[in-house]
Amino acid sequence: MARSVADVAVLFEALAGPDAADPTSLGAPAYLPPDLDSGVRGLRVAFDEKVCSEGLAPPVAAALREAAEVLDDAGAAVEPIALPSSREAVDAFPTLVTTEAGVSHRNTPESQWPRYSPALRAALEAARTMTAVDYAAAHHARLAYRGAVAALFERVDLYIAPAWARTTPTLEEYAASDDSELAGLIEHTAPQNLSGVPTLSLPAALDERGVPYGFQLVAAPWREEALLRAGAVYERSRPALPFPVEVGA
Repeated sequence: MARSVADVAVLFEALAGPDAADPTSLGAPAYLPPDLDSGVRGLRVAFDEKVCSEGLAPPVAAALREAAEVLDDAGAAVEPIALPSSREAVDAFPTLVTTEAGVSHRNTPESQWPRYSPALRAALEAARTMTAVDYAAAHHARLAYRGAVAALFERVDLYIAPAWARTTPTLEEYAASDDSELAGLIEHTAPQNLSGVPTLSLPAALDERGVPYGFQLVAAPWREEALLRAGAVYERSRPALPFPVEVGA
């Protein structure tokens, strides 16, 4: 969404708060722009060694450890805490996404379906085959995971998590991925979709192709200011990453 944490803070300030025109808008607490220079001293940060190392490419695991060290050095209390297992919830994610997409598009005339991508058309067709029992079971897994994450945030303010287990794939690599590889790309991001908590994704370094990869900071509901302060601390610790912009003809 932006090239700096400060720019994300500006965007969030514009988006935050209740919207009378949006029936799904929540009555959030009054939003106060964070002081990005106020640091992270006193924040409690969970770091799960297993989640942040097992199955990850070595550069990604190293970036997560370095993020923990940066926040610890800046005064946060980084603690070794096991994160709730997200396995059942992530397994339920495709059912939830597919079914809810089917509901959102249920009034689209089939004459308009050729305008959708093949993947979206396939998902909408799959939604028609799912039962209420399928959806209820998936939703139960989502609620159970949300409860476990809420309990975690009674002990900590933030936690560190991978974004992807690997460095960023090219479009060609993505197109050639099999189902298990595609599932791996959502393994660490779907949990935040399911728990509904705010997340800040940050670039950590560039791979050998000059493509950025990074990690996530995750906070409790309504704690975006803590996310942005922690993100700013990490960002200041890193050399600026070059993001060249190529403009085609």
